[in-house]
Amino acid sequence: MARTRYARRSVQLHHTSRTRRLQLAQVDIPNEIPNTTAVFIVLRKMRGPLIALISIMTVGVIGLSLMPGVPQPDGGHGRLDAFEAFYVMTYTATTIGFGEIPHVFSIEQRWWIIFSIYAAVIGWAYALAKLMGLLQDSAFTTARAGQSFRRTISRLREPFTIIVGYGYIGRSVARALDQRHRRVVIIDRDTVPIERLATDLLSEETPGLTADARRP
Repeated sequence: MARTRYARRSVQLHHTSRTRRLQLAQVDIPNEIPNTTAVFIVLRKMRGPLIALISIMTVGVIGLSLMPGVPQPDGGHGRLDAFEAFYVMTYTATTIGFGEIPHVFSIEQRWWIIFSIYAAVIGWAYALAKLMGLLQDSAFTTARAGQSFRRTISRLREPFTIIVGYGYIGRSVARALDQRHRRVVIIDRDTVPIERLATDLLSEETPGLTADARRP
C-alpha cells in the first residue's frame, strides 16, 4: 500500500510539473471548407433554373422581334427591333408589367406576349422551387455555416476558449467564462445546442459550430 501511494504521488507530481510548462501557442485556423464551396453548390443547384430563365428570355426577344406589327401611318412596318423587343420582354418576363410600348401591337405580337408571360411565370416558379430546396439542402447549409464560423473566428483578436459539448456542464462553463468577459467558442455534434446559443444571451459574441471536435 505504501509503495502504491508513493507511485501515485510521483505520477501526480510529474503531471503537475508538465502542466506548469504548458504555454499558449498560436495555431492556424483550419481551412477545410473553401470560401467558394457554397458558391459552387448554388451554381450547381441553380444551373437548371438559370438556363431556363435565360432561354425563355432569349426566345421571347427573338420571337417578338420577328412578329409582324401593325403598319404605321408614317409607313413603318410596326415590328420591334432587337432593343425594343428586349426592353418589352424585360418588364414582361420579370412580371413587372411596366406597360410602356412603342406603338399598338398586332394580334401576332399580343399572342407572343401572352406566351412569353406564361413561360416566364413557369420559369420563375421553377427557379423559386429550386431555391427553396437549396436553402434546405444539408450540404449548402453545412458549407455556409462552416464559412460563417471561420470568418467569425478569424475576426477575433483576443484569446478564446474552445468548449467541446454544450450540454449542462458546457453551458455552465460558458456562463462562468462569459461573466469574466472571456471569449468562448462552442463546438457540439448536435445542432440543437448550437441553436440554443441565440437564446442564452451571453454578453460576448459566441460563435458555435455543429461538428465533431475530433476532426480539426
